[in-house]
Amino acid sequence: MQKVVHVAIGLIVHQGKILVAWRDEQLHQGGCYEFPGGKVEPFEDSRQAVLREIKEEVNIDVNVIKLFHSLQFEYPDRHVKLDFYLCRLIDSAQPAFLRWQWVDLDQLSQLTFPAANDVIVKRLNWARLLAVSPENIGAYQPKNNIELCYLRTSTLPDIKLINQIQAYLPHSKLIVRLEDYLVLDQAVREQVFAIHLNGCQLTQCQNLASYENINVIAACHSAADIDKANQLGCDAVLLSPVLATPSHPEQQGMGWQQFHHLATQAEMPVYALGGMRIEDLPIAQQHAAYGIAGISDFWTN
Repeated sequence: MQKVVHVAIGLIVHQGKILVAWRDEQLHQGGCYEFPGGKVEPFEDSRQAVLREIKEEVNIDVNVIKLFHSLQFEYPDRHVKLDFYLCRLIDSAQPAFLRWQWVDLDQLSQLTFPAANDVIVKRLNWARLLAVSPENIGAYQPKNNIELCYLRTSTLPDIKLINQIQAYLPHSKLIVRLEDYLVLDQAVREQVFAIHLNGCQLTQCQNLASYENINVIAACHSAADIDKANQLGCDAVLLSPVLATPSHPEQQGMGWQQFHHLATQAEMPVYALGGMRIEDLPIAQQHAAYGIAGISDFWTN
């Protein structure tokens, strides 16, 4: 029986980008890209190991925010236990060694990583367009083959609904409300890409330890919300309302200038929400958005 090799890996995410490097072909699982990390030594735990490895390999200091994902994987020649930690830069430090580069999260799937990292790459790969579902979702289809869909309906998502969505979203990544996720069957949970925290849930949340191995996206409306999402290690945020919308005429949009000010304070991908049209993606990105989210302009019947 093979001995299990314990490895700690750092996912250094900063405003929609992540740090990667090319792995030398002479190394185990070489000839592909990698995240910083290495073997956990007998004298340390995996959190200590990831900090040490990042300092040795990248020569920067980071904060470990949360355990992002744990898994075990068997290569032909060894069995590994991998602990992936979400890390944040301290004082916007930059890598000291040229082999490290920043890559957009939605470009990761175009790079080759060791096979054990497949599930991590899929989880990190946030699309730029996020369709928020209309109430009668069965009567609509998303435009432009949008891959990311937030199921915000009055009925609890079930396998039938998810299968229906996946029929016209073959590569769909589904977001559901926290309260829905908690009562879903395991088979349905396995189809979920992320859970959504509303503003109240974000404020009351103390940590995300209960949601290891699944993404968390939070609703944010202020600098205090962004700060809380940073502290918790949320994987993405919806920042709204950017512009006034017919669905919420009582809410005045913050405008692009205020949106930019808030979005630059977030460590994770920020989606602009509120009055967004698909063609607004370029202007949103000019104001520090990772992507945009919307309802009316993202679906067709």
